[in-house]
Amino acid sequence: MKAFGATPAADPKRTVYRECAKRTLTAGGLGSVGEKAATAIADFVLLDMFANYCTGREDGKNSMKIAERQLSRIYR
Repeated sequence: MKAFGATPAADPKRTVYRECAKRTLTAGGLGSVGEKAATAIADFVLLDMFANYCTGREDGKNSMKIAERQLSRIYR
């Protein structure tokens, strides 16, 4: 993917694809990639947090508290 960054983007809307390798993180974010990070992704913790807020099921603070509780169970 990094070699793709050397090519000019003909369409400005495609610039994001050219620069994605510079900006992306691993599945572990700034931490290490491991079983716990994979579990957090597989359990859709972040996705559920946003979905709970966007559908009106929970307000923002409660959505974050629920996600934090789920992640603390995973990362203990």
